[in-house]
Amino acid sequence: MSRAEDWLRQKIGDAAEYAEVQIAHNYRFKCPACQYDWSAWRGPSIVFVSLSFVTDQCPNCQKKRVPACLVDAD
Repeated sequence: MSRAEDWLRQKIGDAAEYAEVQIAHNYRFKCPACQYDWSAWRGPSIVFVSLSFVTDQCPNCQKKRVPACLVDAD
């Protein structure tokens, strides 16, 4: 394997490692209709100004656009 290939593999690995760390957060949701709470990993598609922009569908009653109420630090 050449030095260029080694260098390229290292850079790709570094980029993948960086992306894995920054891709998703564990958001907590609580449905206002049925009070069911759950967590879900969501990757941001835009820069979120507040948690109200992160929404999910309730797996219990199927209510749409339930806003996130907390971001787990893990």
